[in-house]
Amino acid sequence: MVQPMGLTKQGYEQQFGINHMGNALFVRKLLPLLQRTAEQGHEARVIIMTSLAWTQARNGGIMSEGLKAEQDMFLGKFMRYAQSKLANLLYAKELARRYPDVTTVSVHPGLVMTGLINGLPTLYKLVISHAGKQIKPEEGAWSQLWCCGSSSLKIGGHYAAPPVGGLCTQTCQYSEDKFLAAKLYHWTETELAPFLE
Repeated sequence: MVQPMGLTKQGYEQQFGINHMGNALFVRKLLPLLQRTAEQGHEARVIIMTSLAWTQARNGGIMSEGLKAEQDMFLGKFMRYAQSKLANLLYAKELARRYPDVTTVSVHPGLVMTGLINGLPTLYKLVISHAGKQIKPEEGAWSQLWCCGSSSLKIGGHYAAPPVGGLCTQTCQYSEDKFLAAKLYHWTETELAPFLE
């Protein structure tokens, strides 16, 4: 979260590579098993972690042409993080649309006071301190645990804590963009293809 410019070993902008590509690869490798599970009448779920930081995404939401570059920009550390979290949100929505037999949702755990936040520079801590209620690390798992066990999930829904189990009503100009979600999904599939063979 909020890392300096850099690329992953595979050549992706590092926050996008870690937060989106790595998770998408994990989901895609499990998807055949999840589909078979659903076909046999059992429930299969994918719960993708995101952050309300996606509300701050800029530059078209996701810089499609720059995902294999360091993306030097104003407030770059945070903008790159916001972009990766928007990718998590859109990927979950598109996965839910394409595979309705697998219950897919995304979750914002809240402002969990872990080393992720505590290790940030003072300016970022100041901004985050005004972004909502700060919660303890043990509370940070409550929303995803609720999504694991709830019998009333909305497929493709986005849950944001606090409160636990609350569907998020917050949007931004990119969060409901079905074209952008489909474009991201296609791009991700193309990039992941060599790893799925």
